[in-house]
Amino acid sequence: MRTQRISLLIVSLMAALSQSVAYAAGPSLPPAWQARWQKPLMEDRPLQIVHEMQPQRATVSGMQYYLERGLGGVVTNVSFHNYMKSEAAWKTLITAVESCEKLGMVVWIYDEKGYPSGAAGTLVLDKNPAFEAAELTYDKNRAESFQVRAAFEHSHAANNYYATRRYPNLIDKAAVECFIDNTHQQYWMRLQRHFGKTIRATFTDEPSLMAVNLGQLPEAVRKKMQVVHQPDPQVPPLPSVPWCDDLPERYKQRFGEDILAARKSLFEGDSQTDKLARRRYWSLISDLIEDRYFGALGRWCESHGIASSGHSLWEESIMFHVPLEGNGLASLGRMHIPGLDMLNSSPDTVIHAGWMTAALPSSAALLHGRRDVMTEVSDFSQKMAGQGPADLARMQATAAWQAAWGVT
Repeated sequence: MRTQRISLLIVSLMAALSQSVAYAAGPSLPPAWQARWQKPLMEDRPLQIVHEMQPQRATVSGMQYYLERGLGGVVTNVSFHNYMKSEAAWKTLITAVESCEKLGMVVWIYDEKGYPSGAAGTLVLDKNPAFEAAELTYDKNRAESFQVRAAFEHSHAANNYYATRRYPNLIDKAAVECFIDNTHQQYWMRLQRHFGKTIRATFTDEPSLMAVNLGQLPEAVRKKMQVVHQPDPQVPPLPSVPWCDDLPERYKQRFGEDILAARKSLFEGDSQTDKLARRRYWSLISDLIEDRYFGALGRWCESHGIASSGHSLWEESIMFHVPLEGNGLASLGRMHIPGLDMLNSSPDTVIHAGWMTAALPSSAALLHGRRDVMTEVSDFSQKMAGQGPADLARMQATAAWQAAWGVT
């Protein structure tokens, strides 16, 4: 019996091999597809992220550097130095876009100073400190167990690889409008004739609700980070959930009940009443961030002739989707080109959490009848571990497994 199974396996493999040889030898693709593969359009090629565009690089000859390496364009922004305020930096960016136009290259606009997106550096909170992300905390050892406080200490805002700085509330409609006014609208004012032509999309990077502790950065990394706002060491880590001023009103409108009376159920309790309160609360939070942040960006981009794109935070962990962005699949579904973050060029990453990272935006695209899926990919992990840069073979293998999961 075992011999028969082995024989059957060998026959099957030989049949598959003969089919693959025939497939490779014969005309397997329509001529138009083959032509597009041999000479990809600019929008089909990788785009290089360039955060600090230098004047000499912004010229036509400077942009040819990327073109000669097979790239289709750049993802870029106005310089982080004197962010959004330097006329010299705006001039450099305009020159870069015009150079790309002359070369037929593509430009995407990166929508933040560093990351996470939503803050416009400090411009949103400079306009109104009340726009800061908020969390409802629970401490059963205090007489007043519940407190609404800023979501800063112990959050991603204080523990990311760019800067320690306070962050806006993405379920506050006015805060998101302020972000768009201070970023997207500024690019439109100066570059509107390029929108929908050379400028194809915007890129939003790891926005989140902040009201969850993701843990501290390694000390070796933390001590090198720029500190814009100093965390208060006296603020204790407590169980928390996202909050905004009109949340009780929205909850009352939808469910006809008072969320303040059910606050304890958000943190503990196994009764059906507790579970119902949590389910209702998180469904509301999900709808708010989906509409007020991801939806707002999508509507703005659509009305200005470009696509919204980018990626969320910790795509690889479903457990964190809920506190970070509610329904992660629904939020990504509001993007015209949903994306992922894969800063690892070791192809065996797919075996671990990599497949989930790619499956989420690919699923979001398919559910909305779309085909384009973006990946922000590099060998950051290898470089941080002293093992980089990754060689071309590993880069190709990393691109291949993502393509197999629907990343275009």
